[in-house]
Amino acid sequence: MIFRPFEEKDTEELILRVRQNLTEGDPVVQGIRDNVAIGNYFGGVAEEDGKFLGFATAKEGFEFTVPHPKLEKEIRDLFPGKRFFVGDQMWVSPEARGHGVAGRMLEITRQEVLARGGDYWLTELWVYPDGKSPVKDVAEGCGEKVFERLVPMFYKDQDRYGLKCPICGDHCRCSAMVRVYHVTDREKEQGNE
Repeated sequence: MIFRPFEEKDTEELILRVRQNLTEGDPVVQGIRDNVAIGNYFGGVAEEDGKFLGFATAKEGFEFTVPHPKLEKEIRDLFPGKRFFVGDQMWVSPEARGHGVAGRMLEITRQEVLARGGDYWLTELWVYPDGKSPVKDVAEGCGEKVFERLVPMFYKDQDRYGLKCPICGDHCRCSAMVRVYHVTDREKEQGNE
């Protein structure tokens, strides 16, 4: 298996996997395409023998899948004037799960956030209606956690934005664990400059 940075040529494969496994909807697809077009889409990819096994992507900005203005304001007020990057999409194929693939892709993404001058990394970790999360511990590699809040029914209004949940359908009952990580250079912190 090889791990490498996301490239523009990966866009359609990523979109296919997002539609099949994450969130279905034209606004998500258009957002990915728009950000790729302006160079504001990056991350890590895992592949083996030319087969796409996973991705973890991010972009500069501050947004959630569905708007949460009060929460957005609260977080921005806690970290005024800082550059935010948002974790956009993450998926690992079933056959590659449990082998550290997500962590390796996230590290590629974290390094790019650092290279682009990022201060903080905003994530919304998907929590199914039964309370299980496919990525509950994976995001710990993003940096030092400085904010965390479980938001029940986080995606409940997504149908108003043309989105569909692969678990719940049109009327999503999934929650999200919203986290902010302070992105740091681990080598500098450890004195290995």
